[in-house]
Amino acid sequence: MASKAAPQPTLEEQIETLQAQVAQLLETGVAAASTAARQAQESGAAAAAAARDRAEFATAGLAEEVRARPLTSLAMAAAIGWFIGRVVSR
Repeated sequence: MASKAAPQPTLEEQIETLQAQVAQLLETGVAAASTAARQAQESGAAAAAAARDRAEFATAGLAEEVRARPLTSLAMAAAIGWFIGRVVSR
C-alpha cells in the first residue's frame, strides 16, 4: 500500500504564513514594549513622589529648626556663606 504524502504548501502559502507569523511577533513585541514603558513610567512617578515627600519632610524639619533656634541658624548660614566665599575666591 502506498501512503499518500501531505501536499506541500505553495510558495505563496508559505509567504502568507511567514507574513502572519511576523505580524504576530510584531504585535507581541509592541505589547511587551508598551507594558515595559508603562511600568517604567509608574516606577518613575512613584520615585518622584517619594523624593518629593522626603524633600517636604526635610524642609519642614529645617523650618522648625530655624524657628526653634534663629540665632544659631543665622550663625550657621553666615559661616557656610563665608566658607563658600573663601573656596570660590581661590
